[in-house]
Amino acid sequence: MIPLSTGDKTLRALDISIKTLYLTLVLGYLLFWLAGLVSFRTLVVHPKEVADVVRHQQASMGSLEEAFDIDQEQLEVTVQDYSVWDDTWNYIRNRDAIYIESNFVADTFVSLHLNNVIILDAQQQPIDIFLYDAEEERLSTPKNLDNDTFQELQQLLSLDGPRSGIIKINGQASIVAAHPVLPSNRDQPSNGWLIFSRSIEADSLATKERLTRLQVNLLPWVDNSPALDAPVDEPRTTFVRCLYSPLQKPVLCLEISDPNTRVPDLLGSEVWKELVLLGMVPAMIFALILRLIVSPLKRAEAHLRETAETGKITPFPVRGGLRIAELVRAANSHNQMVETIRLQNTQLKELSRTDSLTSVLNRRGFDDRLLKAWERLHLQPLSKVLILVDIDHFKRYNDSYGHPRGDMVLQQVARALGGIDTNESLARWGGEEFSLLLQAGTRKEVEEIARRIHEPIERIAIAHHSSPTAAQLTISVGIAWIHQQEGDDWLNKFQLADWVKCADLALYDAKASGRNQSCVRELRYCQELIAETPTPNPS
Repeated sequence: MIPLSTGDKTLRALDISIKTLYLTLVLGYLLFWLAGLVSFRTLVVHPKEVADVVRHQQASMGSLEEAFDIDQEQLEVTVQDYSVWDDTWNYIRNRDAIYIESNFVADTFVSLHLNNVIILDAQQQPIDIFLYDAEEERLSTPKNLDNDTFQELQQLLSLDGPRSGIIKINGQASIVAAHPVLPSNRDQPSNGWLIFSRSIEADSLATKERLTRLQVNLLPWVDNSPALDAPVDEPRTTFVRCLYSPLQKPVLCLEISDPNTRVPDLLGSEVWKELVLLGMVPAMIFALILRLIVSPLKRAEAHLRETAETGKITPFPVRGGLRIAELVRAANSHNQMVETIRLQNTQLKELSRTDSLTSVLNRRGFDDRLLKAWERLHLQPLSKVLILVDIDHFKRYNDSYGHPRGDMVLQQVARALGGIDTNESLARWGGEEFSLLLQAGTRKEVEEIARRIHEPIERIAIAHHSSPTAAQLTISVGIAWIHQQEGDDWLNKFQLADWVKCADLALYDAKASGRNQSCVRELRYCQELIAETPTPNPS
């Protein structure tokens, strides 16, 4: 046997088996793939995931802030109702105890969800202080406010614009709204202030948790904590945000958790599992898998870029076929975020369209329904009636029985009208006015509706001894009827505002004829009267 030369030995030392070469290439490819994966996630995927979560959490924090703003606005409306009232103005001047006994009792605090009522004179000195303890169901009348509370209130009253905010009342974080006391017709200067407050407690946060899908807990004061409207700079499982008074004094801190959002990991366990699995397949399968990963990522990036440019948040489509688990989870997380934002927007929209006292549609919500009905009437020859209902002499009722009883009457009337077989909507049109939309194809059906509207009001039989019309509460009803047949084009001559004006004219006729009755006008015959007559609004 001829020995090998040195050169042969060198060549033999460089020999490598296919298995070794394959393993070397696979290992090198995996290392390269790992480096590429880490770089790609660090520079592309992970920043996008973080940005998505930050946007979602910022939107959730904004929803929570808006929920507090809605509470504050509702309290402003409530305190204004009681402040611009002859009874309150006369009480500060005469100190008649009957006013207090009629209005500020335990039931008032429960129905309005109040904890404190404070009446100040024109020099901002306390006249009456009421404190309601919801746990003990006890109403007390302390003589004085603590010094810190008094200073906070004086600073609140010195603000321009709406005098409301979140401050401490006797050490308790509260939503507070104040309004100067004026006569009902505002023809005299203010002679004092009326202040309502509603404590912020753990159970009062339940509604906000449902709206925002966040978990909110009260905390002791945490120094150097950002305000509720502070921007979200990075994804977190828990935030600490604090509420400040209008003058930036610390009031209360909240621990806010987002259980529906997962903070994205740069390299989670799933990425390492995928790397191990990829090590068991040939290099061509690796290339195919890489291609399957890159293509969905490009689609996701394009989708996110379009979302950023248009501002329209839409679900990311998860296509069939071979799908990468991480991309599917990312898409599902994004789609869940989209659904959460849509649900929050829907709930907030419904909240803004509902009257808080009667729980029926408010004027804004009804206007949307009315516009849709008007558009349908132009598409097909339907017949509908727009009904305006006004409670007769309601101001006298309030003056005689007090605003709390008046609020109860509005709720009773809303429930009574809601029992009518309506097929579209019932809304609170104004202070003591309600509106309805009904189908009515014939004059007989319209007359039947006019009769049926009065029946539930008669059944509830609410005493109204100060009414010159009847001993019981009555209503006046104005009905504007749109009656169309095939081939009719007369409706094109009218605007939606004309329909409302025609119903208002019918209501005016019902009042002018003695009230406690209904008047019907057909829109097609209202055109000339609408053009010549300003909209009547008798009290």
